[in-house]
Amino acid sequence: MSDPRYILAKYVPNLGRMEPRNIGVFLWHKGRFQARFLEPSDATFVKSRGNFNRWVQYWNELIKGEHIEVPGEEPIPRKSEACLDALVKSQKGEYLLVDGGFVPSKLSVKDMPKAVSYLFNELVAYPDSTDKRAARRNLKDRCGHVLRRTGVVERADFHKRYPVRCSVYGVSRHLHFHYGLGNGSPVALLQRVTLSHEPSVNSSALMFHALTDTATLAKDRCAALIQGSDIAGETAEEGRALLSQLCQVIDVEHESDAAEQIDSLAV
Repeated sequence: MSDPRYILAKYVPNLGRMEPRNIGVFLWHKGRFQARFLEPSDATFVKSRGNFNRWVQYWNELIKGEHIEVPGEEPIPRKSEACLDALVKSQKGEYLLVDGGFVPSKLSVKDMPKAVSYLFNELVAYPDSTDKRAARRNLKDRCGHVLRRTGVVERADFHKRYPVRCSVYGVSRHLHFHYGLGNGSPVALLQRVTLSHEPSVNSSALMFHALTDTATLAKDRCAALIQGSDIAGETAEEGRALLSQLCQVIDVEHESDAAEQIDSLAV
């Protein structure tokens, strides 16, 4: 059996006169398919939203059967790698499929959803896609719930959008953290970080580095609030590793543990 292989779906506006845009990815492994496409609300660059939806629906239906059946071609069993070549022929006009390559052979079938999410985030997703906006909303809601559970929101020195003046590479800046404890001087600072959104990681890392580098606040008084479910690829893994060098990293999806960590931080 061949290594897992993926195919990219592309939108080519004006029939090739503009740069193609990746709109989805198919992953094939051991006769199984997983696919993921941009949400219609994120495909703002397509000329016809209806046509986009029809192609996505067509491709999703095509990979459900036991054979890949493209008009004018012999049906190819889904268990055969040759079905990928048949799939690539299911394109027309502005909607194209191209062979993407292979992923490590150690991939198991049960890991395919996670793998296709990784490919999607790395190759398809745009900086402010629906998935990433939803991740930020979910993170904000979970953080609020955990903070209320700890009771710190009732403290007189608890503040949202806590400003701290700090030197950043020699320039005095006001850094605004999502949550802080302390009146006048910070006692603890917490920042929501969406690991699947690289700018969120990078900006938060810069803020925490500035705090500890200038001795404004110790590392053990700083916390990045994250969701473990956002870790679905190398970028998110690297983000978590970076943050762990600069502050505490608290996974708010594990509410009891997160509440204990925040209680400890807030002493």
